[in-house]
Amino acid sequence: MDDTTDSALRVNIKPPSQVPAKNPDPETSEANEALKRAYNELVNRQLEQDITERKKYANRSFWLVVGWILAILAVVGLQGFSDKTGFSISDNVLMTLIGGTTINILGIFIVVANYLFPKTNTAPRASVLNGGK
Repeated sequence: MDDTTDSALRVNIKPPSQVPAKNPDPETSEANEALKRAYNELVNRQLEQDITERKKYANRSFWLVVGWILAILAVVGLQGFSDKTGFSISDNVLMTLIGGTTINILGIFIVVANYLFPKTNTAPRASVLNGGK
């Protein structure tokens, strides 16, 4: 192809106007309303899914922390009754176990709390839900 043919084949695509028409035709108005309804339906489904997932993972995290604490209590209890149970670990190992577990539990709590209650607003803008008004 030569340069004249190549330039003739190029399409000049311009972005649509940012200002909507004051009086769109009925077909365009119906299409816009259908798009808004579809978008709102998708946003609602996404929010419902987020709520369900957050509840599920909050529950799982809670039981993980409960199990972790119970395991540490068992180790501390066994260590406390080491003369009867025969279970014995050094004080340094016990302190490391308790300190590490405390840090891990707090870390899990912080991660779950930040997931359940995000600092940024992830919800769609009200202007989109109200049809751009």
